[in-house]
Amino acid sequence: MDRQQATAPVEAFLNAPVIERAPLAAPETVEETFVPAAPSRLLNGLLGAAWATQLVAIMTTVSTGEPSESVPSLIYGFAVGLDLILFFSMLGVITLAVKNSAKTAPLSVAIAAGTMVFGALCGLVGHPASTWLGDVAFGAVIAAGSVAVFARRA
Repeated sequence: MDRQQATAPVEAFLNAPVIERAPLAAPETVEETFVPAAPSRLLNGLLGAAWATQLVAIMTTVSTGEPSESVPSLIYGFAVGLDLILFFSMLGVITLAVKNSAKTAPLSVAIAAGTMVFGALCGLVGHPASTWLGDVAFGAVIAAGSVAVFARRA
């Protein structure tokens, strides 16, 4: 093979037309705005029904024991005040659930925490566990459900 034949492929490569690539498009800046999901009638209704059930259970249940006489009046007074606040808050959650408001779940979380505190206070003042343990358990279950409903929009 002589030199002329050896350089022909190299010259063909060097003299080949150059095809320009399309310029790379700059990545588009996409601004996404979070849009919360619409309140769910079913989920809000379930929260409202759960609190209505709790309200009926509290109103129809009578404690089997009186508070201990050695309980400081400050703790007992706090428990009574918290009980009244919880009653009216439960009515508020039921009202918000009927209106299908997005505020139902956050208020329900707060009431669930208050219900657990109230149940623990009932234990501190000397009521038997059969009276207050249900409040703590119910509060924990509704707290979990309320957080799940709230997280759906968070």
